[in-house]
Parts: sequence; structure tokens; C-alpha cells
Amino acid sequence: MKTKFRRGLSLLAIASLSGVSIFAGSAHLSAAEKSAPAAGGAKPSIEDVMKKAFKGKGKDKSTALVSIVASGKGSPEQNKMMVEACEALVGQKPPKGDQADWDKRCNDMLAAAKAIAGGDKKAGSALQAASSCKDCHNLHKE
Repeated sequence: MKTKFRRGLSLLAIASLSGVSIFAGSAHLSAAEKSAPAAGGAKPSIEDVMKKAFKGKGKDKSTALVSIVASGKGSPEQNKMMVEACEALVGQKPPKGDQADWDKRCNDMLAAAKAIAGGDKKAGSALQAASSCKDCHNLHKE
């Protein structure tokens, strides 16, 4: 009984710390995106968007903003930040590969992120499929 209780407390502590780190990261992403238009309207770089929305803590991809939003556990603010991150990728030039493929992938991610932000509970799987790191990196990352 005590072991189950301790395990439950451990999981609760981990979840709480994850929530705090996500909140801190989302505040940073929001501030960075708000400052970009003031600096001449330039979009954040692909690298910046990847770090802020698609990369988890260490090797844990479940802490990435995209994973949280795709799982349906994102707050309205996180959902909005995911839409903004996808919008920042649309129209950018990929480091390598076909521009048409890049545009399709980015627009698919954007459509799924917008659907989630609009309340579509089933769009998480579409966002997860559209945001496959390996599929995109194989074609577009140098």
C-alpha cells in the first residue's frame, strides 16, 4: 500500500514539475514570438521554432509543445502557441529538399493545430502524423 502511495506521489511530483516547465517554456515562446514582429516583422527561424515547439526536454519528446497539444492535454494558450509555431514555418525555405513538400507538411501541421485550437478532439492524430520529426528531417534537414 505504501509503495503505491509513494509511486502516486512521485508521479504527481513529476507531473507538477512538467507542468511548471511547460508553463515557463510557453511564456518564453510567447514572448519571443511577440517580439519578432516588432523587430521588423521577421518570422522566427526554423531552428528557433523547432527548439521552442518541437523539441522536448532531453530525449523526452513527450514534453515538447507539439506532443502536449497533439495529446489533447494542451491549454488554450498552448494550442494557440502551436498554431503560431506552425504559421511561422509556413512559407519558409527548407534547408534542403523540395519546397512543395515542405509547404504541404507545414500546411498540414497548421491545419491540424488550428483544428485542435478550435476544439476538434480528433485532430491530435493528424497533428502527430503531420509533425513526424524523422519524416521531415530525412527530407529537409541538412
